Amino acid sequence: MPQETPSARRRQIVDTAIELFGKWGFTGTSVDQIAAAVGMKKGSLYYHFESKQEILDAIHAEVLEALFTQAGFAAGVITQAGLDPCEQLRQVIENHVEYQWRNVRYLVVYDRERHLLPASARRKAHEQETEYTEAVVEILRRCQESGCVDATLDLEVLTYALFGALTTLRRWKKARLASRARRHEIATNLHALFTIDHVHPQSPG
Repeated sequence: MPQETPSARRRQIVDTAIELFGKWGFTGTSVDQIAAAVGMKKGSLYYHFESKQEILDAIHAEVLEALFTQAGFAAGVITQAGLDPCEQLRQVIENHVEYQWRNVRYLVVYDRERHLLPASARRKAHEQETEYTEAVVEILRRCQESGCVDATLDLEVLTYALFGALTTLRRWKKARLASRARRHEIATNLHALFTIDHVHPQSPG
């Protein structure tokens, strides 16, 4: 049997910690519990992570990396030539639904324990979230200008309503277990909630 690499062992520890933190919380989970669930001695776990906080930091680092990717995707959509605002919004919503699905376990822990992040990491998280939000605001503004989204709606309220709907998905069990086709359907429904049908009428069947 091939020997497990240190990186694979770290991955196993993080994945196990996510499950335990999600169930019992950070303060309610001990290093002993994590080690036992992984199937290693407590001392061996310290070879990979110096503390329980370092494990939590590793989880948060993956969330920050995902946020960075999300912000980059939204910014990239804005610059795509020939892509109308309504399609830009559709792509951002669909990408966010996939992002939630891929990272739901991390995001549940992140939401609950983000107050335990070091100050520097909290600033970084805020920067990534702000960058992402600003890109989405710009897309929604363009949608209003093009008539795809009701221009009488307050842009700030619209933005927070959209993010509220998207964020809530990770608390919806059916969304977490949804197939690729079902996730596409969820994204399509969310897009329809925020756009005006007559802008992109469907051709008669």
